[in-house]
Amino acid sequence: MRSQMKASLKLLPALLLLLAPAASYAVNVPIPIEGATLNASFQLQTQFLANEAGTPDGTNSSYDIFVRRSRVLINGDITSSGVRAS
Repeated sequence: MRSQMKASLKLLPALLLLLAPAASYAVNVPIPIEGATLNASFQLQTQFLANEAGTPDGTNSSYDIFVRRSRVLINGDITSSGVRAS
């Protein structure tokens, strides 16, 4: 019973990683042009892999974390100070 509980606690970080949304972070970059904005963001998709008896000797579990995809996104807007969008 205790060994099952310990195994469950070891898998808790993997479960939390699966339930967490994909990591993304955006930054508003200041530029010297009036009415223009520049945004840069970074997206990261991770994967967690747990194998029973995955070690070379076949007696212990192995745990791996991979970065599947990563993206750098750059976008912005240019608006005229006299034009108003509605």
